Parts: sequence; structure tokens; C-alpha cells
Amino acid sequence: MRETQADRDNELLAINEVCKKWRCQVFKLPTFHTLDHALIRGRQVFAIGEVKVRSSSWRKYSRVMVGLEKVMIGRQIGRNSGLKTFLFVRWTDGLGFINFEADMTVEIGGRTDRGGDEGSLVAMFDINDFIFIRKEDDGKEARRSKNFAGPPQ
Repeated sequence: MRETQADRDNELLAINEVCKKWRCQVFKLPTFHTLDHALIRGRQVFAIGEVKVRSSSWRKYSRVMVGLEKVMIGRQIGRNSGLKTFLFVRWTDGLGFINFEADMTVEIGGRTDRGGDEGSLVAMFDINDFIFIRKEDDGKEARRSKNFAGPPQ
């Protein structure tokens, strides 16, 4: 099994932080869906998201990696339904998101900490293209700028 209960709990904490800021509710999608959560107001879905929780600072890497299949499915859902689709990432010192339609590069990569070679196609998003909901800088929360945003319209 790739995802533990602790992973799911951490993802839920991250997406709940998004929902608090965006004034919405979260619906955990069943495991047969490729993406993690639907964001809703009332019964209406307005966005679909994949959530990643990292154990490092947002400053550590210049790019964020996610499986290419998740990006492709996110883009397909967005184009076919009109919904916004996002990758949400919580770091130790920040929480940000990027639209799956954003520019990316495709590389061979993957996890190496699970006892094997898990090389696969991955999408790489530039950290500078992320929009931050929360970002700490030297222990203090950063001031709002064009890289901070509320809910998608």
C-alpha cells in the first residue's frame, strides 16, 4: 500500500486549511478516483484537487513533482467539466496551489525512499508559479502579494 492513514490524515489537514480560507467544504473522493478531493459549496463542486504533503520547506526545491497521470486526468476533468483542477502542496512552512493547466516539464523521476526504483513519468511545476495561501518567511508569515489568492471564481 502506498498511502498510509497518517498520509490521509495529513492531506485532510492541508485541504481543510484551504477550505477554511476559501469558505468551502471538502469531499474525499473514493480511491477509484485518481484525484483526492472535491471542493464544494452546498452540493455544487467548484474544484477538484490533488493534495501532497511535504516534509521540507517550500524553499528547498525549485520545482514540485507529481505523477504525470494525475496532471493528465486533472486537465481532462477540467476541460470536460469546466471545473478548476489544482495541485495543493503543504510544506513545513507554507501551503500553496497551482492549476493543473499551468506550464510544466515532463521527466523521468519518482520516489526512491520506498525500497526500489520507482522511475515513471512525472510533471515538474516551477515553485515560482505556485500561488500561496500561507507562506512563512524566516519564521514570520509573508505579506500578501500577487502570489496569494483566495478561492477561484
